[in-house]
Order: sequence, then C-alpha cells, then structure tokens
Amino acid sequence: NIPARRKFLRTEETERAHVVHYVNVAALAHPHVAFTLVQNGRTVLQLPAATKGDAFDRLRERIRSLHGADIQLLSLDKSGHYEVKVQRREDDEVCTETEIKHVRAWGFIGAPGVSRSTRADQNLFVNRRPIESRGINAALSEGYHTSLMKGRFPVCCLFLELDPGQVDVNIHPAKREVKFHRERQIRQFVMESVRECLLSFHTAAGLATTPTISSLNAATTDPLAPGAESSPTTPE
Repeated sequence: NIPARRKFLRTEETERAHVVHYVNVAALAHPHVAFTLVQNGRTVLQLPAATKGDAFDRLRERIRSLHGADIQLLSLDKSGHYEVKVQRREDDEVCTETEIKHVRAWGFIGAPGVSRSTRADQNLFVNRRPIESRGINAALSEGYHTSLMKGRFPVCCLFLELDPGQVDVNIHPAKREVKFHRERQIRQFVMESVRECLLSFHTAAGLATTPTISSLNAATTDPLAPGAESSPTTPE
C-alpha cells in the first residue's frame, strides 16, 4: 500500500528491509508459491516453489531456503480444544450453552541450541495470516524453559488454526497484532505443544545414545569386538 503522506516513509534502506521482511513472511505462509524480489534490476531474493511432499516437507524446504540448510528443526503438530460459554436468547429467556472450540498448532521450532538474540525469526501465523502476539511469544519461551540461555529467543515458524471468531484483529491499525478471546487457553496450549515436542526430541536422543542389553551382550561375547580377550588355544 502507498502511504497517504510521504513523510511516513523512512530511509531507503529501512523501507527495503520492510519489503524483504514481508516477502519472507508471505513466502513462509505459501511455500507452494514461487517468489522473486528484484531491486534496482538486481535479484535480491529468488525462491522456487516447494512442490514435493506434504505440507511439512514444503514448509521445511522453504525455511531452509531462507535460513540455510544446516538449521536443525523439530516438527510440531498438536490438536486440542477448549470450552467457550455462549449466551443465546430463546423465548425471551437467556440460556448459557457450552461450545467446544478446536485449535491446532503445527509447523517447526528450533532444536535446543538453535536460538537468536531477538525474536526476529519467530514467524507466527493464525489461519495462514502473519500475526504478532506477545502472548504466543511468551508461550514459546515458557515452552523451552531451561532449554534456552538467558537473553536468547527460540526460532519458529508456527501456524495456529482456530475459529476466526475467536481472534480479535482490531487492536492495532496495521491489523498485525492480534488478541485471542481465550488468551490464557491459547497460550497454555502453545506452551504445552512446545514442551511436548522438545520432550519427544530429548527422549529420542536419549534412546539413540543408550546402549541396549543386546548390544552390550554382543560386545562382550564377540571375539572380534574391541577390547575383547581371546582365550589361548593349545596346539594339537
């Protein structure tokens, strides 16, 4: 959009950074779409469409195109629900009913050790729309708990899917920052989703490094195993 007045424009470098940021956000929201950004005849960003695999595969490919192939990511996918009290008028009487609202969180979070000094790489979406939410930012940090050093922030590309009527987008002129009607429940849900994802990662890592009984027995009975002593043989 063109600003109503020129005085709202910042320096050329600042405006360029804003454009790059919004192109990156749009590219993450739609990995199946190719994006090319050209500035002054020079290609600044070129992202091919991610078409292979499922939604997670396409999103992973797009994240690595933007942040590098060596970034370690953990896939997260959790569904839940919460209750909402709704008042309805029937025959001049007000009745209170309970509705079940469903919510899903999916995407990728950085593995323990993957962090940044700012929240710049925390990409949040609600129903595919990029948003900002202090509550979700706090839930991410709470989910990582001791897995993050003080002053460091987690990396994520997280999508929330829920009833649009449960989201208030009219708290900021730019419509970017949002509030949830059940802020506490959504924040708790995101925190638990992150904790469960990290717990699964730590559990899998522990199982991979813990020797099994069969491997220990094989190591002690195999005469070719390193450190195994061979019994002397008596020539006939």
